[in-house]
Amino acid sequence: MSQSVWFLALFLFLFSRSALSETVNETSCSTIIQDVFPCLDFVDGSSKYPSTACCYGVKGISDSVNDKGDRKAICECLKNTLSSLGTAYDPNLVSQLPAMCGVPITIPPIKGDTDCTEFIMSTRDSEPHFFGLG
Repeated sequence: MSQSVWFLALFLFLFSRSALSETVNETSCSTIIQDVFPCLDFVDGSSKYPSTACCYGVKGISDSVNDKGDRKAICECLKNTLSSLGTAYDPNLVSQLPAMCGVPITIPPIKGDTDCTEFIMSTRDSEPHFFGLG
């Protein structure tokens, strides 16, 4: 999908009411989406690796996680955003972002039917990973 279509979809989502009302530690869903916007080329398969800007965004999200409520809010934000884009993406690539970026957190593949109340996103003490698989 072209970058301009992604931008339009992101713009429309950012200004939707649900995106502006959800917060994570004073960080809005729109901020989370801005952080991961550079990752879209990777999760839709257009790019083999996440960009440096993508990895900085993933790190920013990781830094905002303090408790289970934060994890659930981030999950809901990503799930709603990815579902609303109306384009194909690979949930497994979403889950690989942290590992690819070397950020110490784990997250499952996020799909439209992901139950965010059961969402487990944890930091790891040993290996630096973010949405890692292992």
